[in-house]
Amino acid sequence: MKAGIALSLILAGLAATSPATAAEWQPVEKVQTYSVPGVSGAELYASIGARGPKLSIGTRAIAQTSFS
Repeated sequence: MKAGIALSLILAGLAATSPATAAEWQPVEKVQTYSVPGVSGAELYASIGARGPKLSIGTRAIAQTSFS
């Protein structure tokens, strides 16, 4: 019973603050470029794979999008 009341209060608090927080949040665009040398499609693709943004697991990607 007490856990249910506590959960209800927490959810009510989150619901009360969420709309204001969402309305105040503004996205920030950050563009980072990297050089991609190569002539053929295969060379360009290999260069992108070697120089693209690093993911959290240590591999690289063509592009990366994140929100904070």
